[in-house]
Amino acid sequence: ARQGRGPRIFQRPLADQHQRDRLIPPGGQGGRDAQGRDAPLQADLAVRQLGLGERTVAQATLELRGRPAEHRLSLGVTGEGAALQLAAAGGWRDARWAGQLTALSVHPEAGSAWQLDAPASLELGRQQARLNALCLRQANQSLCADGAWMAPRWRGQLNLAGIDLAPWRAVLGEEWTL
Repeated sequence: ARQGRGPRIFQRPLADQHQRDRLIPPGGQGGRDAQGRDAPLQADLAVRQLGLGERTVAQATLELRGRPAEHRLSLGVTGEGAALQLAAAGGWRDARWAGQLTALSVHPEAGSAWQLDAPASLELGRQQARLNALCLRQANQSLCADGAWMAPRWRGQLNLAGIDLAPWRAVLGEEWTL
């Protein structure tokens, strides 16, 4: 095993054009099968004990299914003090991903899970991004956000109501206050 250099994604050279097309990012020249249709996407990834700076991700899983123009993604991450579950659905069009966060749950170790209120629209591109109507709720607490970035500028709005930071101390540290 290699140490100190990060994960090695490809273990061997790609043997044929069909294999290579499945790995070219959507919006590029790949992503098509021999008949010119969107090639199926399928990915499963599991990682344990991943160091990110001073933090450690105990476990992360990713699942991707569909085609570049229409697919679903699920992500689960468990780390120091919290766990996250996310699901998204969307597709690549004109070198931009557009879709929705269909599920989002953030669960601090010392508290109850925060849940996505309703699907939130999301667009991602090389020089722009947009998030609309993201609202997480837990009992009488809420965190709602909208934002946009168009290089080099960004704007956003964050609304917090009834937030208790005590369950998040393991993640945020003691210096955060509201």
